[in-house]
Amino acid sequence: MESNLNQDGMSRPSCVFSADPLARPSEINFDGIKLDLSREFSLVASSTEVFGPETTQKEFFQGCILQPVKDLLKGQSRLIFTYGLTNSGKTYTFQGTEENTGILPRTLNVLFDSLQERLYTKMNLKPHRSREYLRLSPDQEKEEVASKSALLDKLKRLLCIMTVMVLQNNYGINGNIKNHR
Repeated sequence: MESNLNQDGMSRPSCVFSADPLARPSEINFDGIKLDLSREFSLVASSTEVFGPETTQKEFFQGCILQPVKDLLKGQSRLIFTYGLTNSGKTYTFQGTEENTGILPRTLNVLFDSLQERLYTKMNLKPHRSREYLRLSPDQEKEEVASKSALLDKLKRLLCIMTVMVLQNNYGINGNIKNHR
C-alpha cells in the first residue's frame, strides 16, 4: 500500500486531477465533490506595503510580522508563510544569519519575552506521565532539590575525571604533547 506522505513529511493528495488547459469545463467531479465552474469569479489580492531589496530584516519584521505576532498573543489565529521562486530569499527571510536574524528568531524572541511575567518560578511542580504534573509538598520539594543537587554534583565530578583522563591521554607525565598518528 502506498503512503500518502512524501519523504519530507508533506501530505500529498491520494488522487490526481488533470484537465485540458484550453477547455474550460463547467463542472468538475473530484473525489465525489462536485465543483460548479459555470459562474464567473475573481480573486482580488492587495498589499499594504512592498519591501524592496534594501529592506533590513528588522524593518521587514516590524513592518510585516510584529503585529500578527502581537495578535497571536492576544488569542487570535495567525498564519505567516512565504512563497516564491527557488533561491529568491525565503529561507534567508525566515532564518536570517547570526548577525542579521530573520523573522523566525525575532518572532520567538517576542513570544518568549512576552511570557517572562507569566513564568512559574516555584519549584513545587513535578512532571508526571505525559501530560500531568504533581504538586509537591514543602518536604517533597526539599527532597527533589537535594536529589537534583546530588545528581549535579556527581555529574560535575564525572566531568572533572573525564577531563583529567583526556589530558593524561594527550600529554605525557612531563607535560609534553604525545604524538598521535
